[in-house]
Amino acid sequence: LGFRVHASEANFLLCEPAIDAGELLLALRKAGILARTFATTAGLERAIRFTVGEPRHTDRLLAALRQIVQEASP
Repeated sequence: LGFRVHASEANFLLCEPAIDAGELLLALRKAGILARTFATTAGLERAIRFTVGEPRHTDRLLAALRQIVQEASP
C-alpha cells in the first residue's frame, strides 16, 4: 500500500501513508473507522495512527485502506 510503518511494541501502528494523511482520515471516518493524525506535531505532520485489535477489525481496516488508496491513485 506504500505506507511507511514505524516500529511498535504496542497495539498502535504509526504510519506515513503514500497519500495525504488528512484525506485518508476523512475517508476512513466515512467508512466508520477511527484513526488519529498529527498535523500539528512537528515531525509527524504526515503520520496517521491506527489501533490494532481483533483480527476482524484489522481485516476491515486493511480492506478500507486498499480501497481508499486505490481510489486515490491516478
